[in-house]
Amino acid sequence: MNDKYDTTGNVEARFEPGSNDRVLANLLGVSNAEEMDDIELDLLKRLHEDVLGSVEMGQRLTVANIRKWHRRWLGNVYV
Repeated sequence: MNDKYDTTGNVEARFEPGSNDRVLANLLGVSNAEEMDDIELDLLKRLHEDVLGSVEMGQRLTVANIRKWHRRWLGNVYV
């Protein structure tokens, strides 16, 4: 029986060496969880500012919007 939650071999389930399995493998080589939290938060703040300036009142949000924003937020950080 296959476990639908099995992540064996999935590149998105790898951890950064030296992180004690606390930080996902990333393009920055960051292994400290607190440092990665700070990086993610800073990038989220930047995205938030940009998105607020580009979304119009009454605009429908789509899954495509959310996927695009997520990619912009973390796409340059994680594998």
